[in-house]
Formats: sequence, structure tokens, C-alpha cells
Amino acid sequence: MRHDDPPTAEPPRPVPVVALVLVAVAVLAAAAVALGAPVAFVVVPPICAAALAVTTVQARQQAAAAERAVHEHELRAAELERQMAEEAEARRNAESRLAWRSRLGSLRRQRQGDTLIDPESGLLLEGLLFTNVESRIAAGRRRLTPVAVVMLEVLEYAGVDDPRPVDAGQTAELLHATLREADGAFRLDEGGFCVVLEDTDDTGAMLVTKRFGEAIEAMAPGSVVRAGVACYPAHGMTAREVLDRADEALDEARRWRQHRIEVARADRTP
Repeated sequence: MRHDDPPTAEPPRPVPVVALVLVAVAVLAAAAVALGAPVAFVVVPPICAAALAVTTVQARQQAAAAERAVHEHELRAAELERQMAEEAEARRNAESRLAWRSRLGSLRRQRQGDTLIDPESGLLLEGLLFTNVESRIAAGRRRLTPVAVVMLEVLEYAGVDDPRPVDAGQTAELLHATLREADGAFRLDEGGFCVVLEDTDDTGAMLVTKRFGEAIEAMAPGSVVRAGVACYPAHGMTAREVLDRADEALDEARRWRQHRIEVARADRTP
């Protein structure tokens, strides 16, 4: 504000109800005395009205204060609930990571120094597959997201009835080029491959597998990719159920001589 500006006038404050009532009572009492009427008949009703007005104002103020206090308590409760949820999620994530490290350490001890990496493909071995799928399903259960498992075999035919596996190293390179960093790829003991896809349903898994098959066909014309797909929670609620269903779907795909992707049936009864 500049020094030469006139000072801003404050808005007039409202006159309290009690003051107006007292002024009215004083005026009525003076009029009653002047007219010779009894003062009590004139003074008592306004006094009662003033008391009622004061009581009403105080009740409204108390009600407003109570509403503000309730609102503040609700905000504090919501903030505490959010903090507790964040702490619980952080604790579950820490427990999941600890469980994974514990299982990985146990597997390493069981193998007594043997490598966990397949020397031909550079992928993790099947011994780590179950633990990895179990950990990813646990994370998907917390986040309400699906997890897909794809069992693969990649073959090329030297003759009509002479299928041979495609080079494992080249297959692994194409898998890494097709998958995301968050996904997992494993070499199965029987020579096939398994892919674990986070936040992916069966439709997404089929698209990824089809893209991988096209890359294999471009690298080795005449090769065949057969795959079985199963997902959590559509085809199983545990790692063992999902892996078994993907393996069954792969058996169905092996009945075909060309590229084939089979999805586990969700209506299969155990």
C-alpha cells in the first residue's frame, strides 16, 4: 500500500443480539414508566426472549464446534489409516523379498556350489522356477494383477519326423529381446523354456508368444514354436496349479506340427 493511499475502513461489526434486546427493554421500560403501566408486564417478555436468543446462539456455536471437531477427527483417522496401509504394504514387500532371498539361499546350499545358470542359454534353471512364480503370484495377489506362465518348446525339422531343438543361446537372445525387464525366462530340465509375465493375462501372454514365434521364424525359417499358457488367477490360485496347467496346455500344443499356442481351460475340474 502506498503512503498517500487513504486508510481502508474496517467493515462495521454486527451489533450483538443481546445488546439490541437490552436496548429494547430499556426503551419499553421507560415508556411504561412514562405511561404509568406496570414495568413487569413490559420488561419480563423481552428478557425471556433475550435469554432464549442467547441460548439458541450458544447451542448453534457448540454444534458448529462439535462438527468441526468430528471433521478433524475423521481427517486424522483417514491419515492414520493411510499411514498404516503404507506401512503394512512396505512390511509385506520386505517379507516377500526376505522370503525370496531365504529360498534362493536354500536352493544354493542344496546345489552345493553348482551353478544356477544354464550354460547353454544363460537363463535361470528350472530349480528356481517354482519359487519365482510363487513370489510373483504373492505380489499379484496384493496388487490384484494377473500373472502368466508360458511353457515353450522351440524345434526345427531336419526331416518330416526329425524335430531338433533350435540353438538354446539364440533362443534365449530372442526371448530377452521379446520380454520386458520385469519378466522372467527359465530353461527347463527337459530342454524347453518357461516365461513368467507380470501383470499379464492369457491374451497378453498369447500376443507375447506370437511375437516370439515370429522372431524365431525369421531367425530359423521352418522352425516351430509350441506353447502352453496358464494364468493366475484364471487357471489356478497357487504356483503349482498354474505351472501344472501350463504344462498340460503345452501337451495339447504338441499334437500340432506347426506353430501352436494352447491356453489352459478355465473350466477344468480338479
